[in-house]
Amino acid sequence: MSLKRAKTHWVWSEIAQEINPEQIAGRPVTDLYPKYGREAPEEWYTRGYIVDKEDYVGQTDLFDYVEG
Repeated sequence: MSLKRAKTHWVWSEIAQEINPEQIAGRPVTDLYPKYGREAPEEWYTRGYIVDKEDYVGQTDLFDYVEG
């Protein structure tokens, strides 16, 4: 399995949330998969399940300001 590296960290996309409601769009992938922070399976990226937090366009939350 090849890994893809994020500039910041990976968050779930709307596509992932439609497939699995536990994967909330905009939330870090590490919420469900602690071992994936800046690196995650490349297949997740190519299928559109994950997005680099820096590139995510969606609702903001408190973590956007705390981590910022």
